[in-house]
Amino acid sequence: MQFDSANRIDQNLARNAVGINVHLLENSCDGCYRHSGCLARVLGNDVLRQYDANVQRSRRIAAGKHLFRMSDPFNSIFTILSGCVKVYQLDDAGNEHLVGFRFPGDLVGADAIDTGHYLNSSIALETTFVCEIPYVKFKSFAQKHPELHIELVAQLSRMLREERMHSLHLAGTAAEKRVGSFLIDIATKLFALQSGSCSIVLSMSRSDIANYLGLAMETVSRTLTQFRDRGLISVRRKHITILEMEDLTHYVEGAGYETGLSEKFHHDHGQFVDNRLMSQAVNR
Repeated sequence: MQFDSANRIDQNLARNAVGINVHLLENSCDGCYRHSGCLARVLGNDVLRQYDANVQRSRRIAAGKHLFRMSDPFNSIFTILSGCVKVYQLDDAGNEHLVGFRFPGDLVGADAIDTGHYLNSSIALETTFVCEIPYVKFKSFAQKHPELHIELVAQLSRMLREERMHSLHLAGTAAEKRVGSFLIDIATKLFALQSGSCSIVLSMSRSDIANYLGLAMETVSRTLTQFRDRGLISVRRKHITILEMEDLTHYVEGAGYETGLSEKFHHDHGQFVDNRLMSQAVNR
């Protein structure tokens, strides 16, 4: 799982960070600290105000509440402003299959553009702010401002690259590399951090992490304990502190690949965004 570095902030930090107005975050692009990572970042100030008034609306999603459920009619795409969202599918027997996690700056629901219905369910794992973008309004506005469609295609391309890199990254890699990379990628998404220490909150369950990484839950817990014993992290329930990013990165890079797979890799690759999706995002 590889992510483009961006200056992303955890919801817990958003409540206390200097200069962030949560009221404005809920109501206006002007006060949104996620502006640099959203679709509207390509718009000038005057056009941005029109976009804010006519296209997007911000929403607060409580933990445990859905943005949408699989098979619901497709109406909107969402940008995560803060918090964390789990994307999953249910099979015919009602079993849950994890597609992935979405963090600040990520799009959610865009893989439904060409289907007319959502292909997955999306649930907030903590209090989450999202920017809801009704697609019909977005499409109409983008006809006058085609740079929006260009930015949408760019973000869909990034999503596709991340999903494929995640799939390739897991094939045969050791547990230490999978778990360590997972922590590093979250820290990178939230803080654009390459060195130093940081604290992150894993709002997802250990079971979900194990599912996402193609590991047994016991392996995830054992690997975190190993990192702790090596002085790479500290652990307090869901709170993980990376004590020095460079040290963890060097350790993970040295973990390499398994010479023989001790655990069979079971992972639902989810719904990849393909070229057809990106084309129809422009033409639909």
